[in-house]
Amino acid sequence: MRQRRGNLARSTIVAASSRSKQRVDSTLKLADQLRNDPAKSERLEACLCKACYYFTQMGGAAMTNRECAGCGKDEIYNSTATDALCLDCAKAHSLCKRCGGDRDMRTRRDTWPDMSETSSD
Repeated sequence: MRQRRGNLARSTIVAASSRSKQRVDSTLKLADQLRNDPAKSERLEACLCKACYYFTQMGGAAMTNRECAGCGKDEIYNSTATDALCLDCAKAHSLCKRCGGDRDMRTRRDTWPDMSETSSD
């Protein structure tokens, strides 16, 4: 494969520099949100960890059904970006509704929920 030679006109350089600056600025803003958690009460109400709340999520444009990994309840989503758990299971076990991890991103807990008995494989 061979790519064409690029254009180094002033406008191309300015546009590339502007895009780079926007990426850095948005990354710094995201880091600030992750550090300070300005929407903590809304995030906890939605049962989401910081990563799932502040990072963007992409999904395909298709109505999608998925069973809750905990109780097996069938839920419907308006895209292919689905959650791992239903809200009831996420709240009951302090887990993130979207990814299924610990809501506070702890890797060490005193107790871990064992939902393997209730999940349908």
